Amino acid sequence: MSESHPFSVRPVLDIVVSARSGAQAMDRINMQALAATKSRNSLIAVINDEKGHLELVHGAGTDWQGGLSGERFVIDVGMREGIVAYVAATGAGVMTGNVNEEPRYRNLFGTTLSEIAVPVRDAFGRIRAVLNIESDEENAYDEQTYSYCEQVAMLIGIVLEREEAWTEREALIEVGQALDRSTSEEDLLGRVVRVAADFLRFQACSVFLWEPKRELFMLRASTGQLSDKIGKIGYKRGEGCTG
Repeated sequence: MSESHPFSVRPVLDIVVSARSGAQAMDRINMQALAATKSRNSLIAVINDEKGHLELVHGAGTDWQGGLSGERFVIDVGMREGIVAYVAATGAGVMTGNVNEEPRYRNLFGTTLSEIAVPVRDAFGRIRAVLNIESDEENAYDEQTYSYCEQVAMLIGIVLEREEAWTEREALIEVGQALDRSTSEEDLLGRVVRVAADFLRFQACSVFLWEPKRELFMLRASTGQLSDKIGKIGYKRGEGCTG
């Protein structure tokens, strides 16, 4: 094990304060965590709430390559998806000094011997991502390293929440501009659902409005597979989730 030493999260805090974007903050945090823990790799996997899986979005280190960006993990407590997926599913952090003795380990790089994975939570305690550091030395980490990773994970949570707030603000601005530019109700609804789909990362977004004469909630705007059925389909009161 490498010689134990106290860690400071002040450099990470400085990054959170000064970074101009969430992506920049994540990349710089990875580099800082890599150096502070003397790791081989530092990775951040973010939960895609819509699709229900983890996406490896940011990384740094000897084995990190751009081609790994977007690598997906099913959020599961089983053995096949690995330590990171287990942490996302349970909220329990993992530290191991020898991954070969860890049944949940998923061999991503082939050089890893020691690993720490901790959950990243938002202000409501919901798991949003997982911070993962890896070393090619056996028993490379100790409790101080683990505690440092937990503190870094808290700051990553702040970055993710701030990024989400920026996205929501941009969406509101776009909606306001849509109100000014729209020439009809149909045009306005179309612009609003496109903004919602783009900024809130929906695969599909639809608006149904109540039409008293038909006594139906009629489809008036959509960005998904229903876009060619606008004005043609509707729901009765109490019918399905929409009705």
